Amino acid sequence: MEFIKKHKITFVIFLGLLIRLSLLFLDYSWDVNSFIAWGKDLNQRGFPGFYETISSEVYAPKYPNYPPFSLFMFYLIYPLKKIIFDFVWFLNTTIPAFPSNLVLFVEKRSFIAGLFKLPGIFADLAIGILMLKFSQKLVPNNKKIALLALMLILLNPAVFYISAYWGQIDSIPLLLTLSSVYLLMFSKRHIWSFLLFVSAVLFKPTVLLFFPIYLVYFIWKFGLYKFIKTFCLSNILFWLTFLPFFKKGNILTFPYTTYYKSILLGQDLTFTTNSAFNFWAVVTGFNNIQDSAKFIFNFSYQQIGLLITFGFLLFITIVLLKKEFNLKYFIYALTLSVFSSFLFLTKMHERYSILILPFILLLGVIEKKNLKIFIILSIISFFNLYHSWPVPRNETLLALLSNNIVVVLISTLNVFLFGLLFLEFIKLKKEGELKKK
Repeated sequence: MEFIKKHKITFVIFLGLLIRLSLLFLDYSWDVNSFIAWGKDLNQRGFPGFYETISSEVYAPKYPNYPPFSLFMFYLIYPLKKIIFDFVWFLNTTIPAFPSNLVLFVEKRSFIAGLFKLPGIFADLAIGILMLKFSQKLVPNNKKIALLALMLILLNPAVFYISAYWGQIDSIPLLLTLSSVYLLMFSKRHIWSFLLFVSAVLFKPTVLLFFPIYLVYFIWKFGLYKFIKTFCLSNILFWLTFLPFFKKGNILTFPYTTYYKSILLGQDLTFTTNSAFNFWAVVTGFNNIQDSAKFIFNFSYQQIGLLITFGFLLFITIVLLKKEFNLKYFIYALTLSVFSSFLFLTKMHERYSILILPFILLLGVIEKKNLKIFIILSIISFFNLYHSWPVPRNETLLALLSNNIVVVLISTLNVFLFGLLFLEFIKLKKEGELKKK
């Protein structure tokens, strides 16, 4: 116990890692099969024409729909199974006492699935450490809140369920986005900040939801000239990552058309909500209504969602352009922009709620009253994840979360919590105007 008291941070990180490793080989989601298939295809078929070739094992998308950095990662992970198997087999044949069952375990699909979870697990740990660093910058004299921020990420069921159990990689682009924001807020390394953000986009396009507010702050802090110069440099990185996949066509436009057609438009599910507890779950429920269907005034669900989200984003941007612009405003703006996107844009998946949590936690670090909202949203996020992937299966909990009334109530609570944060943001705006006067 004395060691734990002296090394609290190390203990929390170790505990967070231990929890994740204990879940590593228990189970994995359907999507991990796609990751494995893409890793195998890249190793066996090569890179050229990959986005235009049907996957050898089709589990969800018929064609690959993840950006290059994710595919590079899958390519590197896939051969590890054979390397480990060959090593284990060598030990099994040379050491009589070696447990032979380990050879059988390494051969299982669950073993390679566990290997594909490892990057997400390490990204979780890095996010926790980054939350610690953020806290030390935002409230330098409060060591307790910094430790609490670390704990609320690493010991958060919603966070380790999606990475270590489900096997999703959302924590990787989230880590890169948070790192990009950290450099933007607390350093002058604008080039590295932007490169990290582009790297996040090259892992998963979901982090593009952060870009409008990120861009506003970037230009406000560093100016338009530096943005243009940095954007051109980052564009080179973006372009180069797609070159290994090029086979035919226009090499100059290939990266952009591929990202748009194969990745942004490569989503199979086009419903108003893809199991997310959001505004559309209240309006349409989980009835698989196409977002292109007409809703009101001859506008589709998708168009209405875009209008609502754009309205919030425009208001938030106007506030940020005021002279009293500060770090607190920036964190509120990032949180609300992504939260509003999750709630009001169509085709949202349940796991995208994980993007919001670290930023609400930062608001909780600044103002403790927001920690309550973070905890409630973490619980909602976990329930939302479990609703879509109920493992281990608990019939009572699943029946409760599948009840239409419960879904509407939880989704309404999500919208209500957004409203509370948005009203607080307006309050901050008014306080800034009063101070200015």
